[in-house]
Amino acid sequence: MENNERRAYVTFLSGRKFLPGVWLLNSTLHDVRARYPLVVCIPEDDKESYPELDAWKIKTRRVLGVQIGKDYQGGVNKQFSKNYMKLRAMGLTEYSKVVLIDSDMYVAKNIDHIFDYPSMTAVAAGGSVFPDWIKLNGGLIVIEPDKAQEEKLLSFVEPAIKAAADEHRVSMGEQDVFNDYMPDWPERNELHLTDDYNALQPFLGWICKKLPDGYDSIYIFHYVGSVKPWAPTMRHRAAVLYRCMRQRSFAELRSFMMCRKYMKKMPK
Repeated sequence: MENNERRAYVTFLSGRKFLPGVWLLNSTLHDVRARYPLVVCIPEDDKESYPELDAWKIKTRRVLGVQIGKDYQGGVNKQFSKNYMKLRAMGLTEYSKVVLIDSDMYVAKNIDHIFDYPSMTAVAAGGSVFPDWIKLNGGLIVIEPDKAQEEKLLSFVEPAIKAAADEHRVSMGEQDVFNDYMPDWPERNELHLTDDYNALQPFLGWICKKLPDGYDSIYIFHYVGSVKPWAPTMRHRAAVLYRCMRQRSFAELRSFMMCRKYMKKMPK
C-alpha cells in the first residue's frame, strides 16, 4: 500500500463562489473515512486569500494557470474557461497517484480503492442512459502524474479549441483536451468506471434504474450545471421537480435534499 502522503484527492478552486462545493466535497470524503487527503489547487495569479480552507484544515497548492492565445479565446465557453487549469493535475509529481475530482461532487461511499486503478481511469458519465455518450467525463479521473505527459496534455489545448470551432461548437474545456489526448479511451474498457462513480444529477432517476441497487449503488453524485444545490434558484428547484416527474423517480430530489441538508452544517 502506498504511503498516504504519496496519494491525494485533488480539486481545483477558481473563485470564492466554489468554496461551498469544496467544503461539501471535503466533508463527505471525511465522513466516508477517506484514507487520502484532499488537496485544493488555486491559480497562482489568484490574489484572493482563502482563510476558510485553513480553518477547514484543507491542504492547498498554488498552480500555474493555462494561457490561451488571443486567436483562440473566442472559442472557449466562459463557464469552462478556467477548467483548463485542471490539466495541471498531471504535473503534481510530488504524488505517485491522484484522483482528480470536481468540487461539485458529493461522495456517498468510500472510493479509496480507485487509486489502485490505472492512470486515466474515468467514467463515460451518463453512458448507461445514453449509449452514444462514450467519451471520458472530466469530473473524476485517476491520474499518475508525469511532467512529460503534462506538457503533452497542454499541447492539445489550442488544437481542441480550434477543432470545436471548426465543428461549430464551443470547447468544453479540459474535458475536450483529455479526450483528444486519449482518443482510444472509449475502447479501453480497463479504464472505465460505471455511472455510480459519477452519477450526473439531471439524469439521476434514469441512472438509478440501471444500477443493481438503484440509488444505494451510487458512490458519487455529480451536481453538474451552472446552478448548484448550495445556491439554488426557484427556477432550479422547479427544474428538479420537472425532471423527477419526467423520469418517474424522486432520486434527484432525494439527492438535492440530501445536499441541502448537508450544506446547513457549513460554518458561516
